[in-house]
Amino acid sequence: MSRRYIGVDPGLVTGIAVYEAGVRFNSYELTRGQIMGFLRQIVCEGDIVVVERYVISAQTIKKTRQNDAMQVTGAVQELCREKSAHFILHEPAPAKRIGSNDVLKALKWDRITKDNHANDAAALVLMGLLKTNHTEYARLIGL
Repeated sequence: MSRRYIGVDPGLVTGIAVYEAGVRFNSYELTRGQIMGFLRQIVCEGDIVVVERYVISAQTIKKTRQNDAMQVTGAVQELCREKSAHFILHEPAPAKRIGSNDVLKALKWDRITKDNHANDAAALVLMGLLKTNHTEYARLIGL
């Protein structure tokens, strides 16, 4: 069985991307009520789960108070502990740089949605690959 990489862009609407190395890719946008049930069904021992780090700053307080993002992150972290999956918390900016819209389009991973959460999750999958499986990352992006 191939290793799976799961990207999570947490929030009131959460982006999820699932890549089974060398086999298939899917992405989703789920509501707060759907996210944990979905992840309980798919997360398995050994999976790499990369979650976008949400940081409260003066700027984010002005825009939105994303308690949902922090709560989803905590729930995903606990689920990873229960399932013996690897949990990686990562800043959004580097993931968005390596998982730009052009890169996602070239991979046929891009998904047009209102707030781009599915694509943000796909970028996190690429970050997980870059950090843990350079060979598969290089194969995907053609290095």
